[in-house]
Amino acid sequence: QMGPGAVSRKRRDRWASQEDALAHLQRKKAFARWDPQVLRDYIEHGTRTEQGQRVLTFSREVETAIYNTLPYRLERLLVRHPLQCPAAFIGGLHSRERALVGMALTDKVTQGRITLLEGSHLFPMERPAATAAAIEAALLAM
Repeated sequence: QMGPGAVSRKRRDRWASQEDALAHLQRKKAFARWDPQVLRDYIEHGTRTEQGQRVLTFSREVETAIYNTLPYRLERLLVRHPLQCPAAFIGGLHSRERALVGMALTDKVTQGRITLLEGSHLFPMERPAATAAAIEAALLAM
């Protein structure tokens, strides 16, 4: 299985039009689950017109650099720099990423303030209203 940096490095980043971008992304497994308005907003506001094409505003190179420099030893980082405020976790119930990483450290850091919503790793794009309600509930609970 390839890491996210390997995927983002080759990600398609331009289309002939907004309509072509929408049609392309709707065929992709991850994007097919997105709320239709979120996907339209992503294309409208997350791409720009460049030389007659629609191009992702956020470059593949920047996305790849972020993925390739994520700290993988979070426990060590948290020992050196403990959180200064309470934390909560809201995740997708069917997130492969969450299942791969495990929840032991998350449970420790959040002291059990964990909410799982229906959806994948990209649950906020799939269920934006439920995500907003979960964020509000988590903040009010803290």
